[in-house]
Amino acid sequence: MAKSPGFEWDIGQYEDDVDRKKAEIGYLVNITQVIPEGKVMELVGMAEDGLGSLEGLVESGVIDSEVASRVRAVLDEALSFMGSG
Repeated sequence: MAKSPGFEWDIGQYEDDVDRKKAEIGYLVNITQVIPEGKVMELVGMAEDGLGSLEGLVESGVIDSEVASRVRAVLDEALSFMGSG
């Protein structure tokens, strides 16, 4: 019983932390809340162009296939995050 107020205070603090984190997640789920939609579309276009040019860069020897694979994974993830992949 003596520790109950301390535990209740801890629980309240954790609930506040959870609420803050949920608010942050809700804010970031829709990228257009952080970046204007026009800029998002521009970024999507740049990522898609980058994906399209990877094979040519590998074929011309500018980058090796391992680097292209890593770049492709990052661009795919970015496109997915922006709702276009």
